[in-house]
Amino acid sequence: MEKSNHWVKRILLFAGVFELTAGLSHAVMPLYIYESPGFSLLQPGEIDIITLSVFSVGILLVAFGSLSILFAMDFGRMNNRTMLYFVSTQAILWAMRIILELLYPTKVAMFSVEQPTVILVPVFIFLCGLFLLSGTLTFRNMNRESA
Repeated sequence: MEKSNHWVKRILLFAGVFELTAGLSHAVMPLYIYESPGFSLLQPGEIDIITLSVFSVGILLVAFGSLSILFAMDFGRMNNRTMLYFVSTQAILWAMRIILELLYPTKVAMFSVEQPTVILVPVFIFLCGLFLLSGTLTFRNMNRESA
């Protein structure tokens, strides 16, 4: 049981740092969006809502990444049920992001990548998988403790 707790802690720490980094990168993302050819056709109000959306996503990613790191660092004192709720919420969040990316693919070139969806979907699947693995290990720990 202790070994799987160790893995959950490492997985959450890695995922949290990844989310935190992605969130912070959203601070510079509007600079790349502004350079796209069609962006100059937008009205100022449309540009504002896009900028607000990008920054909002960044803030949420920083928050979720920080929570993942906090949960990882405080893992020993964390209730397994609370941990399971958290990683399940994260897995659902990333699963929904995968679905949304497939329905509405990112068509704006970012960081010199013409079709970011090709990179984003595998990254989101990886993150979702990390949280699903964490949830599976946590659920297994809960069943072992109750037995």
